[in-house]
Amino acid sequence: MTRRLTREQAYRVFVLLSVTRWLPVGLVVGIVILLQTDRGLSIAEALTAAAISGYVCFTLELPTSGFADAFGRRPSISRRRGSTWSSASRTSSPTRSGSSRRRPP
Repeated sequence: MTRRLTREQAYRVFVLLSVTRWLPVGLVVGIVILLQTDRGLSIAEALTAAAISGYVCFTLELPTSGFADAFGRRPSISRRRGSTWSSASRTSSPTRSGSSRRRPP
């Protein structure tokens, strides 16, 4: 049975989780900015490069995850409902025993 946390205990847990989440990010960002300014970029240029890098990673994650869902090894929820990207992803695939059986649409 779990016991309820007091307000002080909950605050300590919150602070601990916040520190363990954001301390490594702060250390890495600080070191990366120092390296980039040492190589000749201004702080504004270094932060702009970091922001652009973050946006590019975010925008490329969505199509690649959709591609992996459509053509991956395991069928995803969208494939089970019949909305696939191509008919090639609906073809039969060999099972472990070597026989071939058709996946449900």
